[in-house]
Amino acid sequence: MSLIGLAPNYGVLLLLLFVTGVSMAIFHVPMPVMVARLSGPSIGKGMSFYMVGGELARTVGPLAGIGLTIFEGTGVVGAITTGVLSDRFGRRRLLLFSLAGAPIGLFLFAVTSGGFRFAMLIVTGFTVLSTTPVMLAMVQEKSKGNPAAANGLFMMSSFLARSAIVVVVGWFGDMVGLKITYIISAALGLFAIPFILKLPEK
Repeated sequence: MSLIGLAPNYGVLLLLLFVTGVSMAIFHVPMPVMVARLSGPSIGKGMSFYMVGGELARTVGPLAGIGLTIFEGTGVVGAITTGVLSDRFGRRRLLLFSLAGAPIGLFLFAVTSGGFRFAMLIVTGFTVLSTTPVMLAMVQEKSKGNPAAANGLFMMSSFLARSAIVVVVGWFGDMVGLKITYIISAALGLFAIPFILKLPEK
């Protein structure tokens, strides 16, 4: 990763980015399994601490853009809070909280301005980025026999879906504007709630 800034041309830059992507994928598959094994009964707490490192890096990185820093910073708080609380109150409840709060926060962020928009950015960052430690904990709890394979499948699905959606959202934002894109994204986010309700309470 540190060599990216020294790339002499575009071709070398692409090669370094490819190698970085592969190394990141290799790291992300076994690490949650190791975290789960070391966390004992508090898997949610362990996943929270695991997530905090990555979110802190994304918080510090864009300090020339304060909005993204605030979004990622509140995501750090959300990640460590929901993971810990999910050990006590259940994974489903915390996922419901996050996946109901995120669309509401994103919608209000898109249609408001000033200080209230700033507050909604905090709410959105807290809720959007707080689901991953809970889902990682659920994957480990439900895959006692093959935890690494299950986590690899989860990561693959997550990375592929995010990569595809980012392209679609970017294209749609160019076509109709970011405000409408945010509103539509918030509405689509509500469709996750029925699937969360189908999960077992414990």
